[in-house]
Amino acid sequence: MSGLKIKSRKRGRALDLFQKSFLRGLCVFAVIVLMCVSCKSKPKFSESKLPLPPGVDSGIYEGQFIQVDYGFSFPEPSKWFYLRLSADQEVDEVARFTDAGRQLIARVSVQIRDSSGKFSPKTWGDTAEQDLKNHQFKIAKRESNREKKTADSGSWVIVPFRITDTRAVEWADEEWALPKDDLLIAVHATLPSRIADTEKGRKLFKVLEESLGKITWYTPIGPRGISVER
Repeated sequence: MSGLKIKSRKRGRALDLFQKSFLRGLCVFAVIVLMCVSCKSKPKFSESKLPLPPGVDSGIYEGQFIQVDYGFSFPEPSKWFYLRLSADQEVDEVARFTDAGRQLIARVSVQIRDSSGKFSPKTWGDTAEQDLKNHQFKIAKRESNREKKTADSGSWVIVPFRITDTRAVEWADEEWALPKDDLLIAVHATLPSRIADTEKGRKLFKVLEESLGKITWYTPIGPRGISVER
């Protein structure tokens, strides 16, 4: 009798294990089915209507500077130079340009911002002023803001300054800002005052203004957009 009881208990445990295994398999199957249905109803990638950049590295392509990580471009000013970034660049700097005479320096940077927050030209001017002070410049004059409209991105806000460096050299400085979704694109352009006050200097700033006014957009490549493999 005891032998029969032991066999019965073994059969009971085997049946119990079988039922548990069956239930686990059934649950896994149900999860797989749900995932397949979800994948069919919601595609993994949403296609962008913006064109892809012509390369996977930022740089100059057919006269256009293209920043592929953030997906924007603008024409390189005629006869200007695109400078490779160096060790002294700011953390958020993505490009640097200078004119043929190496007088005007334009540094392009990108900051991530809260897209739900309202952009304020005054706040931008205050921030730019404090940044200049942090870099040991003295503010001689802060001029009135002005704007430069773009084709499809609203308007650049431009805050002009007159500043003096630690060697008492005077500079004309323009601080540009363009909010776009969660990005804030900034351009910091400086030119010695002795040149800025001449016709040549005014033309250099005008050339930069015309170039930045033609900013256009691409689908970003990398973490913010599609993968390089795609």
